[in-house]
Formats: sequence, C-alpha cells, structure tokens
Amino acid sequence: MREGEKGSAFTQQAATSRSNRVASEMKTSDTYHKWVEWREEDQAYLGKCPDLMTGIHGDDPRVVYRDLCAVVEDIIAHFESIGRPLPPPRVRPMQEVA
Repeated sequence: MREGEKGSAFTQQAATSRSNRVASEMKTSDTYHKWVEWREEDQAYLGKCPDLMTGIHGDDPRVVYRDLCAVVEDIIAHFESIGRPLPPPRVRPMQEVA
C-alpha cells in the first residue's frame, strides 16, 4: 500500500459504516416528506405531510413542525396497530425539478 492509501481506505470504511448505521436508525416517519409554510390568507403556518394527512396549523413554525412530526408518528402507529399497510411515500420535490 502506498503512503496515503491507508488513511483513504480507513476514511472510506468509516463513512460506509456511518452511512449503514444512519440507514438502520431511520424511522418510518423519516421517509415521508414534511414541511411548514406560511399561508398569508390564513395568517398561520401550515405543516404538511401529503402522503399521510392534509396538515395542521399554528403561529410558531417550530411548534407546528414538532406537532406535525408527532401526528405523523401517531398515524403510522395507528396504521400498524390495525394491520393496514402504509401508503408509499410519493412526494419528492427534488425529483420534479429536473
């Protein structure tokens, strides 16, 4: 092995290990796209996860996102408790840009 290759191989192995660990730790809810946006006509922030629900609203975007994530978790738990399959995640904004 030439000088520099050992460090490079180690870095690649560490990155692969980290990537595998992150993938194994991903929750089902992480596969669904969620976002918060301001709606001028409602004078409120709307949190959306269109693959699972219409949305929620509130005055603070951080609170709305936190609550949105909790609702998505509840929906997933409900689907699983009754044995109903989850809809596939379809909303992928960057796929439509190209």
